[in-house]
Amino acid sequence: MDDNIEPDNDNIDGLMKDLEEDIVECPIIFQRMVDNSKKPLYPNGSKFSLLLAVLKLFTLKAGNGWSDKSFTSLLELLCQMLPEGNELPSTTYECKKLLCPLSTSYQKIHACVKDCILYTKKYSELKECPKCGESRYKMVDNGNGGKKKGSPVKTLWYLPIIPKFKRFFSNKKDAEYMLWHQKGRNKDGRLRHVADSPQWRTIDRTFPEFGSEPRNLRLGLCTDGINPFGTLSTQHSCWPVMLIIYNIPPWLTTKCKYIMLTLLILGPKQPGNDIDVYLAPLIEDLKLLWNDGVEVFDASTSSRFQMHAMLYCTINDFPAYGNLSGYRLKTDKGCPVCGDDTESDWLEHNGKFSYRGGRHFLPENHQYRKKKKHLYVRHSIDVMHVEKNVFNSLIGTLLNMPNKTKDGVKARNDMAARGRIELKPIEKGKRIYIPPSCTTLSKKEKMIVCESLKGVKVPHGYSSNISHLVAIKDSKLVGMKSHDCHVMRTQLLPVAIRSVLPKHVRQVITKLCLFFDAINSKDIHPDTLDDLQADVVVTLCELEMYFPISFFDIMVHLVIHLVREIKLCGPVFQRNMWAMERDMGTYKRRMKNRCHPEGSIVEATIACETIQFCVDYMADVQPIGVPISRHEGRLLGKAYGPKSNITSFEGYDINGFCFYTSRQDEKSTMQNSGVTLLASSEEYVGKGKDPVDITRAYYGKIEDIWELEYVTFSVPLFRCKWVDCDKGVTVDDMGFILVNFNVVGHIHEPFILASQVKQLFYIEDPLDKRSSVVRYGKRRILGVDGVVDEQEYDQLDELPPISVMRRSVQDLRDESYLRQDHDEGLWFDKLK
Repeated sequence: MDDNIEPDNDNIDGLMKDLEEDIVECPIIFQRMVDNSKKPLYPNGSKFSLLLAVLKLFTLKAGNGWSDKSFTSLLELLCQMLPEGNELPSTTYECKKLLCPLSTSYQKIHACVKDCILYTKKYSELKECPKCGESRYKMVDNGNGGKKKGSPVKTLWYLPIIPKFKRFFSNKKDAEYMLWHQKGRNKDGRLRHVADSPQWRTIDRTFPEFGSEPRNLRLGLCTDGINPFGTLSTQHSCWPVMLIIYNIPPWLTTKCKYIMLTLLILGPKQPGNDIDVYLAPLIEDLKLLWNDGVEVFDASTSSRFQMHAMLYCTINDFPAYGNLSGYRLKTDKGCPVCGDDTESDWLEHNGKFSYRGGRHFLPENHQYRKKKKHLYVRHSIDVMHVEKNVFNSLIGTLLNMPNKTKDGVKARNDMAARGRIELKPIEKGKRIYIPPSCTTLSKKEKMIVCESLKGVKVPHGYSSNISHLVAIKDSKLVGMKSHDCHVMRTQLLPVAIRSVLPKHVRQVITKLCLFFDAINSKDIHPDTLDDLQADVVVTLCELEMYFPISFFDIMVHLVIHLVREIKLCGPVFQRNMWAMERDMGTYKRRMKNRCHPEGSIVEATIACETIQFCVDYMADVQPIGVPISRHEGRLLGKAYGPKSNITSFEGYDINGFCFYTSRQDEKSTMQNSGVTLLASSEEYVGKGKDPVDITRAYYGKIEDIWELEYVTFSVPLFRCKWVDCDKGVTVDDMGFILVNFNVVGHIHEPFILASQVKQLFYIEDPLDKRSSVVRYGKRRILGVDGVVDEQEYDQLDELPPISVMRRSVQDLRDESYLRQDHDEGLWFDKLK
């Protein structure tokens, strides 16, 4: 190797060593790769080898989504800048050709245009489908008035999974991650990882040979349709099928690097229930991994072992759930968990199913109880889509948003037919008036809710700008994504409705919101799940008393099964589609050829996976698919001193949070100045003579950020405005913490070490403008710099547990289904 080449190329030697097994059948190609890894980029003074230079340039291309055309232009310019005799390729094609041995392969499998078969194995030589008779190829004009065979009518792209698994284990760092579920997991009985679940342990007991080898893989499968052209239109729908590895730490499970694209089903039409035809190549490899296994080299132990794998669960939205499971979801027995035990009412007027079976899951002696049914959990339910759809139905009904409300003339006729005569629509001339039910907001109340949401400021990275989602003029929410619905549902909506609606309705909505917040926690004690299940059953029964029957579609019904699935399968955050939806957006951005969208997505994905494999062998290169946080190195308040003077800041990154001063908050669309501290002190309680230790939370806002300088280190301090703990902090009957910043305390003790505080934010209480409701911020990163703190599992601090309002039957009879405080009902034209 040339003496002028940096020691960084020693890593390329490691890459060649790990790659040798993959291309041992092609010694000429391997030797060419070795030569390129040693060949200097240009003579007399090059610091890079040819292979290393191309890898680093291609890393920039893949990481920033450059097109082939722009990358070729860059290469041409660099070739002109470098000294004469340089070896740098001048086109993207030449770079890909040089890196070709490093990339994994893919298969193009022809398919029937009607999704009947794949042209493989016994069908590989056929030119027509044996089931429907359709041609395998497009027939094009040959120029002489006849027809000739063209391109295949439909193609499946398959990216084999076994070579990818081998590459994971050939990398020492990734191979060590595969053992994290056994060696790195905190085994204290709490649910933080899918390995903590009974389902994981059941597999180990049922298949002891499989469970005895911790490196055997547990996989999750996800699929959904996307429009590769980046629009919301459904005119073109291709279907990526992805696998998730559950052996690794939870903060890596959802990273792009560890989510593998395995299949891409060609559009423009979705496969529907015929998706099992396209899954055949993947299923064959999974069967091979389960039955026979594959010999794999483990770089972490420098040994070989027989690797097996199994499909642990599937994660899909509801339509794809039905396609994969084969369950008929659009029937009167549409719940895949309850099956034939689902209680449903066919609504004669609006032709929809209503699932109002909450009473079936109550104790036998409960006042809402009718009769008992049994639960059977069969598949994993995607909480993200359930939460999004339930929130859209709820907020659409409350704000009477067009096309989203579940209230209307037909819904009221259904309710009147079931005994709620006071809600019956009234014909007045050419229009129909429906009286205000207990869930109907007046114009003033709608304005209060919208203004409350419009004024919310959240910490950096917490969510999108909430104010952009609120249309005050029309009293509705617009442009909400799945994560926006999650934040609204779990954190903001309970505050926004505090001063509207009758108390009993407001309480039941708040309890449902707190339930979703609780199940999304990243640290759950199993003993709390039974109480959580009991509470949500009661909550759904109370919702049935107030909301229209059409509100209770299948998505609302599925809420009742979520806790049981947490018991069986582990925390929700590893089994929902947040990460997969994000990756689907990445696939859309990789589409550069509009004539062949699926092909360009696959080619770009292969290129990114190749670079991901090589990045660990290159120094000073940021990995693709595992983003580096802005907080890296500052989780524990590490400072970069010493400095000569005391320095003040308007913003500071520490503890995984981004903090601002109150002055900076006023100029920003975010709120980053809220802090809290849990501290102990000795105080006298009652008439006791001896002080006792009391732990309490302190709430404040940052006014100044200082950094004190010492000889060898510096210490950041926050000067805060604290609320008086005794007079300015209260807790309401729903468990919400309210603070009043007009009641200031601890004036003589304003300073706090920055490393000791957590971030929160405050929302003005619509019920009392002098008070603010406390909402907790979240830490955005976990496991940075290889440091894993078990306390970091829970990024979002939990709210107080749901407070179940036990009411007697007489109380329920006294409640009215009509609003008594206003008469602003809804008007409809008869024609509509």
